[in-house]
Amino acid sequence: MKVKELDLEINKIYTLMIGDAGPDEIASGEMDARIEKANEATAKMQYQRKAFRQMPLIARATQLGIDIPESYWEPGNFGLSYKPLNHQGYSWLVREIGKNKLSTVKDWVSVISPILSSIIAILGLLVALRRH
Repeated sequence: MKVKELDLEINKIYTLMIGDAGPDEIASGEMDARIEKANEATAKMQYQRKAFRQMPLIARATQLGIDIPESYWEPGNFGLSYKPLNHQGYSWLVREIGKNKLSTVKDWVSVISPILSSIIAILGLLVALRRH
């Protein structure tokens, strides 16, 4: 499911579970049970939505070989095989991926700089030798 579809499902659950309650159900306390059931269902879907939104970031971290500490994952899993990151974990992972990108650029610059300077020096020597 896409994130927008999950948002629509969350709204549908609230409407279906709570919207059609009559005055007798509200008075009998059944409304509390409906609200609790709706809250549980929407909590699971919001958890799932958060995990779906973070999947590309987590996949990128996996490609880069970044290990995410256990303390950065949300508790629980609502029966799902994946978990989203908590706020601190999300911020940490974005920073780590940024550091990795910067490190990659620095590595390339450190490799290419000596090569370019050697090429320029050789060209300078060739120009100097042609003039003599």
